[in-house]
This record gives sequence, C-alpha cells and structure tokens, in this order.
Amino acid sequence: MLPFSLDAVTFESGPEVPLSQEAAFACPPEPGQPSGCPAGLVMDFEGDDWTASAGSIQRVSAANSGFSALEYSGGGYAELESRPLGSGELLEVLPETGPATLLLDVIPETPPPDPYWTGAVQLFISAPDAGLHNAFLGQGELTGLPLEQYSTFSVPVSAEIIDDLRGPLQGSLNLPGDAPPLVIDNLRFGSP
Repeated sequence: MLPFSLDAVTFESGPEVPLSQEAAFACPPEPGQPSGCPAGLVMDFEGDDWTASAGSIQRVSAANSGFSALEYSGGGYAELESRPLGSGELLEVLPETGPATLLLDVIPETPPPDPYWTGAVQLFISAPDAGLHNAFLGQGELTGLPLEQYSTFSVPVSAEIIDDLRGPLQGSLNLPGDAPPLVIDNLRFGSP
C-alpha cells in the first residue's frame, strides 16, 4: 500500500500567521475524543479530529505545515471526515467574501505498485443546516506526482458554498488496493 498524508489545510485570505508550538498543543484531546482544536488546526491535521471510513489514519511528523500530517494506509476507497466545524470556528479560516480555493498538500512517500494509476483525492464540503451534503468540489490525480515531496491540489469553491459552509470538511481517497500509505497536510482556503 502507498502512504498518503494530509496536513495543514487552511483558507488563504490574508497573510499567513505562523502557529506557535504553544498554539499547536493548546488543545490536547481527552482520551478517545476529538481534540477541540480551532478550525485552523483541524485543517492542519494537528489534532485527532479526523475519521476514516476504511483503512487507518495516524498523525505523522512529515508535516509540510505545523507539527503533524495525516497518513492514510489501506488502499481502496476511503472517506476522511473532520469533526463538524461551527460557523464561528470557520469564520477564522474562511475568506470574508466571494469565491475561494481549497488547497491540500499530498506526498506519496514510496513508489506505487502500478505507475500508470496511483489513485485520486476528491474534496467535498457539507453544511447540513443549509441543505448541502457532500458537495463535490473537485478531484486531483496522484499519478505522476513526485515521490517524497509535497504537491498541492487546488479546487475552486463558489461564493454560495462559502456562505453556506458550516459543517464537516470531507475528502475521499481512491487508491489501488495495494497502494502504499499516503500523507496529507495543510488543508486550507485561499483566494482564487
């Protein structure tokens, strides 16, 4: 299986503010509970705020941003979902107005068994209170990405979705069954 990690998901709408080590560890989790981290740290994969529908996930130190990234192992199709993010939390990371771009960094760490199809990452957003469920934003192909270095996927997010966004962030991984682990990091919103 190929390793795949997600880390440091953020909305970019202004100058980046680096996180201090104190900020990154200011939201320690209770055993077996989400971390309670603010939205920016959830998107940066700093806490235990993500679940996987299949395979396994773990925080790893191969971060592109912050102190940890998320590594998925298991191959096949899996959905990754953050804990629900409240509207107040999302205001910290969303652009003030207009459309945005959702960015995600990925790093394939080892060569895939099949170099002709390595897999894909798909990004979704849900806002149940606004009637928005698993809104597909876009897909990025893993085939051809360089090994052992981060690459960034970018998908547009409409102003309407930004206005409605008050729920969990979701992504899915569609990988060959024998794919090595994949690391993801630095999920963020930016200007288009």
